[in-house]
Amino acid sequence: MDMQTIKQMLELHGFSSDVLLEYEMKVIDVIPVREVLHLKTTTGDFVLKKFKLSKEELFFSLAAMKHVKQKGFPVPAIIPTRNREMFTEINGMKHFMMEWLK
Repeated sequence: MDMQTIKQMLELHGFSSDVLLEYEMKVIDVIPVREVLHLKTTTGDFVLKKFKLSKEELFFSLAAMKHVKQKGFPVPAIIPTRNREMFTEINGMKHFMMEWLK
């Protein structure tokens, strides 16, 4: 899938086409799955999610997921942005990426 088609897929499903610039990966396919996007990349499969939560609510939710994962439960890891942040905010919408669990 070329980059123009990937950007169109993101926008079609309500994601900013710039969100992928925040992550260090090359996306080769985008598959819509309910409210998220399954991203196939050269380094593996990931999920892109978006939220309208406040920053505090999202930080709390992501920290809880990280804590549960550290305790050994099968929770997908959060993929940090290029700036080592847990999520990115574009035009008031928060986005984060995590591992795709089969």
